[in-house]
Amino acid sequence: MGKWHLAAHIQECFLKFSLNFVEGAGEVDGEIMETLWSPLDEVAGLTQAMSVAHRQEVLDAYINDSNWRKIVRIGKNLWCIHVVIKVTSFTADSLCGKWTRAKQGVCDTKPAFEQLTDCLDASWVQEWTKQERVAMENRGEDLKIYDIASEKCRTLH
Repeated sequence: MGKWHLAAHIQECFLKFSLNFVEGAGEVDGEIMETLWSPLDEVAGLTQAMSVAHRQEVLDAYINDSNWRKIVRIGKNLWCIHVVIKVTSFTADSLCGKWTRAKQGVCDTKPAFEQLTDCLDASWVQEWTKQERVAMENRGEDLKIYDIASEKCRTLH
């Protein structure tokens, strides 16, 4: 189940199965289907006033062209095999760009993280670090440390 879809399910599933709580897991800027279909949005807007048959032809032609361009550039692609024996290609340039942005993101957020950590009671940080280590090792119910309790705000009428 994809990350975006997981959040729509019950809270217990999110805590148990989210890759947010798996040490070493990474993220990309969209799930597989979204990254493959998002360029189609540019064409889809143009098809709104078309007949069903014309719309189908235009979308088919666009998707076929997209697939052809992937095949032609196959030498520049890295191939990753996904769980359900689906093969998806990512261009090396795309992966390198994502890696560069991720490294920059760490550099940008590290000072704020360190400042926040320095402002906290050291014993709290030590206890939270210990709880995190246990949660990463045991998973399951120990992941409930990430379940944040919150109250609904009152609304003005």
